[in-house]
Amino acid sequence: MKTNLLCELQVRYKRKKESEKHQIRESAQAADFFRQIMRDELMVREVFVAMYLNRANYVIGYHICSIGGKSGTIVDNKIILCTGLLCGASSLIVAHNHPSGRALPSNHDRVSMQSLVNGCKAIDMLLLDSLIIVEDGHYSFADEGVLPTPTL
Repeated sequence: MKTNLLCELQVRYKRKKESEKHQIRESAQAADFFRQIMRDELMVREVFVAMYLNRANYVIGYHICSIGGKSGTIVDNKIILCTGLLCGASSLIVAHNHPSGRALPSNHDRVSMQSLVNGCKAIDMLLLDSLIIVEDGHYSFADEGVLPTPTL
């Protein structure tokens, strides 16, 4: 007899002490957070990370969504948004690095960011910022006024 088995998705929470919680108030704080996560890959290959926040902009957690090559990485918005829903996030900030060291967004970066904005609207989640991280700086779509959502 053949049975249909469904895969079970599990989200694991590790509670942090109150003193270890991070509240994100500006893009520079978010950039520093992402830079720590990406540090080993920052100049080697592209990494795309999503940070999930509660209503008070405290970090719930983060997810390394994709690791690519020198010139790009493939990102699936369904996974980014699904993870946000599963952890009860009210908002998110996403970031990827440019191993070239240039923090300016490409046309593909702009199109991908807009696609994620549209997905967030559909599930009532805010995309607070999309960052491009380089070794000595960052580019913030929110700071540049490109995002239609409220800034940090």
